[in-house]
This record gives sequence, structure tokens and C-alpha cells, in this order.
Amino acid sequence: WLAGLMSKEGGPRILDAGGAGAGIHAAREVIRAEWERTHENTTTNTGLATATGTIGGAPAQAPLGKATVLTASDALRHRASQTLENTTFIPRLPDYVHASDQHAQERGKYDIIVAPHTLWPLNEDYLRKAHVQNLWSLLSTSGGVLVLLEKGVPRGFELVAGARQLLLDRHVASPGSTSFAEDMSAPGPGSVDGRARKETGMIVAPCTNHAGCPMYTVPGISKGRKDFCHFQQRFIRPPFLQRVLGAKGRNHEDVEFSYVAVMRGRDLRQKEGEEGVGEGVVQGAEATDTAFAGYEDQFPNFAPSEAAETSTPNVNAGQLGPAANTIDPLAFP
Repeated sequence: WLAGLMSKEGGPRILDAGGAGAGIHAAREVIRAEWERTHENTTTNTGLATATGTIGGAPAQAPLGKATVLTASDALRHRASQTLENTTFIPRLPDYVHASDQHAQERGKYDIIVAPHTLWPLNEDYLRKAHVQNLWSLLSTSGGVLVLLEKGVPRGFELVAGARQLLLDRHVASPGSTSFAEDMSAPGPGSVDGRARKETGMIVAPCTNHAGCPMYTVPGISKGRKDFCHFQQRFIRPPFLQRVLGAKGRNHEDVEFSYVAVMRGRDLRQKEGEEGVGEGVVQGAEATDTAFAGYEDQFPNFAPSEAAETSTPNVNAGQLGPAANTIDPLAFP
């Protein structure tokens, strides 16, 4: 996926819809790291000697593409523009959901959309749903990725899980769920008998399955929610923040967050073979059984599911062992 973005004419198109430019820096760091990994032995033929004395010149620059940052603050826009190249600043998001140009609505615009802390400030559920659907409409239909991120607290998780469920219910096709009931007063294109077709897509992270979140069995606000999906990231505080906080004994901080990443227009679990799309990546109970294959002696209480007994997995279980590396990571639930 990253290789496709880097080879794209003009580079990737990135939208930061809430990070005031921080999301652009993060996305470009990932792109730059991948570029350096794949071009570590490639240099531009300038005929100049490098620092090591070899001929060839400096490595080619990573294609950072064009970026857009959503911010209405003049002061913040001026400060962020000093560190971001090829970046446009806009005060509000375009509305593709209600756009009259159907081509623009179907095609989208951005390859990567990072939207941190944009759901919590919206007090009404219908506003949050409209915001998520507008971000989705801004995504490229050829593999664009939307990343929603909120604080790693129960309420932040609920907002992210609600957005994930909305996208699965109305936009992302899943096995056995390729359409949804729509408003008959304003039927959309491609609808049949009051049901609109969903489009190809996939949940990229943190879970790759399209089932309901087991930690979100009670939708909406749930008082006393103790189990919720969140992660932790440590960062080093810059010197000015150390002075503001008056911290002396520790220069790092651990931040907890909940997030979801969704891809539009592609499903990486489907493997394309010589004669088209192959079996794809096995998920669910059969993937669990495949993961346990070869380790039955360590888990004597494990009972294979009925799905595995009546189907043939796409991995030779007899060849699996501690050193095997044949299971696609997308098969993990």
C-alpha cells in the first residue's frame, strides 16, 4: 500500500483534520522511513562523492506529496506553515456528502486522512455521524485510509467504536452484509428495493475483522465501563514543555488513546492470483484453529471449531511449528 502511494504521480495526498499539522508530520515520517528502507542501496547518479567517499551522490528524496491542514486559527496556521512544505491550510472541510458533483463524491480526494480528537467536541450523535461520513466521502476510493483517534478513556473508546460500527453498517461491505436499508425519501445511486450497496473496504487496525467489537456490546455511553480498547504511546517531552510543567526527574510521558483505521476501495485480505481473486485470508474461528495447529500438546483443552473440521484451511497445519512463518498477519482477529 505504501509502495503504491510513493509511486503515485505527485505523491500521496494527506489531510490532517484535527491535529493542526501534527498528523502530516506523523504520516510523512512513516512514508520517509519506508522510502529509506526500500531505497537504502539506491542513490541518485550525480557523480559526486558521498560522505563515505563512494560515488553516486545523496539518496533521492521521499515523495512527500501534498498535504492539507484543517485549522481556523491564523496564529496556528502561521506557526505550522514554517515546518510543513507543500501544505494548504483550510478553515473548514468541504462537504462531499451533499455535493452536487457526483463524480467528486464517488472518487474522493485524499489518500490518508488523520482526524485526531474531532468526535469528542461534537455533543450530538447525529453531528458525529455526519462528520464521520463526510471524512469518508473525502477519502480516495482506490485505497484511501481514514484514521480516527480519541483519548484512551471509556468515552473516547465509545466514540471510536461508534464510528467504526457506523462505517461497517453503512459503507464498508462485509461477508453477508453488502447492503443496508436506506431512507426511501431520498434513495441514493445503486439502490435496489430500498437497499443501498456498500463498497469494498476493510478495517485495517486495530482489529482486521468486520465483526462487532466485543468490548462495545452496549452502544453509546455506558456508565462504569471498565473494559475498553485503548493503547499507550510514550513520547519524550521537548525542553520547553519540561519547563512549563516544572518537571525535573522525568522527561517522558505515556499517552493513552483509542483509534480505528479504515481503508476505502480495497480489501487487503483478498489475495489476487493468476486467475483473479483467490481464497483470501481466513479469519474468525478457522483462523484461530490454524494458529493453534502444531501446538496441541501445549493447549490440551483447546477444541477445534466446526468450521475447521468441515473446511480446508489455506495453511498446511502439518508444517506449522515455532519456526514457521506462513500465516498472514491479517488473519489475526
